[in-house]
Amino acid sequence: GAGSSAIVLDAEGVAPYHFSIIMKDDLPFAFDNGTSNIFTNLSPGKYEFLVEDFCTATKTSVYTVGNLPKLAQALIELTMLLVF
Repeated sequence: GAGSSAIVLDAEGVAPYHFSIIMKDDLPFAFDNGTSNIFTNLSPGKYEFLVEDFCTATKTSVYTVGNLPKLAQALIELTMLLVF
């Protein structure tokens, strides 16, 4: 089932940190999340995140957000798995 997900980023360096998304599905994408390390309501896709600290040191990370099955479907598949 389609839905949205969240990603929480950890950061190292000198606070405060600035968080943004710079690529989605290998295409330029601009989303400024300010000082929040929690990105919510992400649709499925491949995201490249940029974290910048107070001293302008930067780090990028790539994460893929996938489709999660509906809860009922997941429970049925789990039951089938346990039966066998």
